Amino acid sequence: MNNPINNDSIIISLIMAAGRGSRMNGYTGNKTLLPLCPVQSQFEGSRPIIEHIIDQLPEGPMALVVHHCKADVIAATGRWNVQYCVQPQLNG
Repeated sequence: MNNPINNDSIIISLIMAAGRGSRMNGYTGNKTLLPLCPVQSQFEGSRPIIEHIIDQLPEGPMALVVHHCKADVIAATGRWNVQYCVQPQLNG
């Protein structure tokens, strides 16, 4: 079986973070900013989901697709070397 990925390949990660989280009643922010481990309520915690996702990605270029609460997502991920792709219209 041939493996199309070799050790010299670059892995590019694409994170979809544009959604509104419309099924999350009572939350108006971007769902990727919710904490993975809530503390007092489902909306409060020490570290947003997006940070856990980025920390688990392989080394290499990464891009975030943003729209809803774009400025908040960019502020939360600004310390990483991330390219941002703005989705012009929410599709879901």
